[in-house]
Amino acid sequence: MKKQKISEEIDLDKKYNNVKTERAYTAVRKYGWLVSILIGVGGQFYPYLGLLVVPIMLSLTVMSAFKGLYWCGNFCPHGSYYDVPLLKISPIDNIPDLLKTRLTGILIFVFFILNFSTGIFSALQAEPGTRLARVGGVMANVYLVVLVAATLLGIAINSRAWCWICPMRTLQLAVYQLGKKLNLTAESDQTVIITSAEDCRECALCSQVCPIELKPYPILRYKQENNYLEEPNCMRCRVCIENCPVDILKLEKPERTD
Repeated sequence: MKKQKISEEIDLDKKYNNVKTERAYTAVRKYGWLVSILIGVGGQFYPYLGLLVVPIMLSLTVMSAFKGLYWCGNFCPHGSYYDVPLLKISPIDNIPDLLKTRLTGILIFVFFILNFSTGIFSALQAEPGTRLARVGGVMANVYLVVLVAATLLGIAINSRAWCWICPMRTLQLAVYQLGKKLNLTAESDQTVIITSAEDCRECALCSQVCPIELKPYPILRYKQENNYLEEPNCMRCRVCIENCPVDILKLEKPERTD
């Protein structure tokens, strides 16, 4: 592909005003948030519900090795909660840069692992007949804590603010990098592609509607080497694609030239 020069007038660091728009395009994304309520709240009364976290964690971990953060944008029960009920009451202000730093994500991940491991270890010391319920209770508590923390961030800042510091996001990014090194992503990974950069209206709507404030515009419009968004933080949620007024964004397997 012929290289394009990035115009000196284009500010790649510009912050765009966030715009609320439809984010749920499947039944899973529209109603998946009920699973979060079921586990987080219901698990306080029936702790065995917390055991549902096990297949969820296994699923997102395996999927991330092949498709990056695809789980976050398409299957995550918490993500559904952020994009459906929480979005309605969120001001969706700009997410602070501090929450987006790698160091912040790692610190939250370490804190989470230490507390989660301690809770599980303690649960396993219980009487044999109660261990499973205790383990489920620990997982239900974790789910509830995430719901509360994400809700507070959502009401104060942005409904998807928690995503940047979510321990599962940090885990998935690490597994994704491993998947790339093992060539597991070659045939399965997809990313946002611009099919006709010259037709872009430069409205920047794709960047204004992105749930986690990535910038298809101007990055794709003025990409120097390729036509795809090489961004590991992309959740492949299709929100930018669905809102493009000229329909030039697609979610496809990139044709890499490197």
